[in-house]
Amino acid sequence: MKHPDYAESLNNLGAFYASTGQAQRALPLYREALLIRQETLGEKHPHYAQSLHNLAVVCASLGDYAAALPLHEKSMEIHRAALGEKHPEYAGDLGDLAVIYEELGKYGPAENLHRQALELRKQTLGEKHPQYAVSLINLALLYFRRGDYQSAEPLCREALEIRRQLVDDTSAVLSERQQMAMAASLRGAVDCYLSLAFAAQLPGSTPIAMCWRGRAACSLANTQRDWGAIIPRTATPSRSWSRCRDAWPRGSSPYRRPRARKHGVARSGN
Repeated sequence: MKHPDYAESLNNLGAFYASTGQAQRALPLYREALLIRQETLGEKHPHYAQSLHNLAVVCASLGDYAAALPLHEKSMEIHRAALGEKHPEYAGDLGDLAVIYEELGKYGPAENLHRQALELRKQTLGEKHPQYAVSLINLALLYFRRGDYQSAEPLCREALEIRRQLVDDTSAVLSERQQMAMAASLRGAVDCYLSLAFAAQLPGSTPIAMCWRGRAACSLANTQRDWGAIIPRTATPSRSWSRCRDAWPRGSSPYRRPRARKHGVARSGN
């Protein structure tokens, strides 16, 4: 069957598998959806770009960054032509591509793309938007990987304040479940910042970070989580930080690794 609706069903099933860690099962679905969309919609259609993006996400999750790179680049070019360079979706593409460059060890191009995404989100969404915070933390993580803790710390601190303010402004109208999820994301943001502050050897950060990690460990233990996942929080700052980067909402992920998209160009992301 070569109908766009069938391709969308393939895409959404692939997105389910990708989101549940079953990348190998998602891969053939995305490839089939890509071919159908190429034949029925053409290579300039946003849905074709979506399939390119999702296939790139799976390749990256499997560690094949060399294969993911041209797919992300082509997807980004289609969105740039269709949406323009001032569209928030294009900022997400910039961030996705930057992550791939990071994984390939190309920190110069990655920094440039992260900065472009940050500036675009600043212009289109404003400095209080959670997606602007995502770009801040992505750039901070790049600096952290390069050992430039002093440059990473203020970016992370600004992102943390945006997340904290978002909790204050929205908690009154959220359900209890939503409040718990937002509080968990804020706690992850605080843990990330304290890990970075500890690594940067900021004044007073050592006792605060140790206290915070102790409280986090106790909290996790009380919810009967695996102690193997808790112990690294009290290990070296770099190991703690690498775990913390996944605590941010990937909706974007502070450090949101590129995620599969459903239904056209809708995203929550990098």
